[in-house]
Amino acid sequence: MSRTINKILFFLIFTTLFLSMSGSTSADLSDKETIAGNSMTATTLAFSIRNTFNESVVSQIFSTFGIIPSGFDLRALRIKKEGLLDSSYSFTAAKTSGDDNFCNALIISIMQNTKIVYTGPISSVNINSKISSSPDDWIIFASLDDKNISLTNKTCNFNFNFKTNLNGKDGGFSDEHFIANNITSGLWNN
Repeated sequence: MSRTINKILFFLIFTTLFLSMSGSTSADLSDKETIAGNSMTATTLAFSIRNTFNESVVSQIFSTFGIIPSGFDLRALRIKKEGLLDSSYSFTAAKTSGDDNFCNALIISIMQNTKIVYTGPISSVNINSKISSSPDDWIIFASLDDKNISLTNKTCNFNFNFKTNLNGKDGGFSDEHFIANNITSGLWNN
């Protein structure tokens, strides 16, 4: 029996010395939860702005030089869904540079699928539409009706901004396009 006691005492002394010299130990814990019925899907939200005549991507809409009173220019474009999600989008405009008086004198008229939806200054363009499987076709007119001689030989640069956000909320899943425009006036007499 004393041999068994000696073995137990030896084991306890050895274990105590080993643990006191090791300082710390590492232990890993893990837990796994399984919940049935969940699914995750990845999708896309994207659209493009294209020419209506050949479906090429549009980089500039108006590049109009020498517009005079009673003159106008027009362009056609197509908003085409490229992603899987249907969503609404906004169509706005903002001056980027140029003469304020000339930019304010330009009148923008916008037709969507053969219906006039806006006529007014560049600064007030604000249209909402929907991207779906069928494209939106737009015809945009830029005209000058003001005969004021102070508007001759002026420039107006502005962007048309097209933006979509998932569920119409800012931040997060979105797509946005800025399309440049440049219109200059010509010379005329009153």
